Amino acid sequence: MLPGVYSGKTAVSGSIRIANYNGGEVTVEKSVMIGTGRITADGVLFRSSSFRFKGAIAARRSVFDGCDVQSDELKLENTTLRESRIAGKFILRNSFVIGNGNKFSGAGAISENNCFTSESALAAFRKSFREPHK
Repeated sequence: MLPGVYSGKTAVSGSIRIANYNGGEVTVEKSVMIGTGRITADGVLFRSSSFRFKGAIAARRSVFDGCDVQSDELKLENTTLRESRIAGKFILRNSFVIGNGNKFSGAGAISENNCFTSESALAAFRKSFREPHK
């Protein structure tokens, strides 16, 4: 995508890739994405957006700020989460979790090598999800 701010409602059927083109900043703000298939995001700032997706979402090097993400299969790698809700089967790997406002729910979650800025948020997360190594 070209650098800029995008908003609105998007219905997806199939596979789409959302990435910054030529190093410019891509922001998806106040958007709703629904549908089936696969979304791949790389280097995108998602702000105050909602995802309801039957299928897979894979995000790398992206930021979810104030988002509500529900997917059958969610893979977040090298991402930043702030004030967001993550639901469904998810993998959270090498990510940065800011503050106490994030909510996680789902079965079959995998958590590896994440950084929490709040000890209480980390303790709450660990009650429901554990990392396979220490």
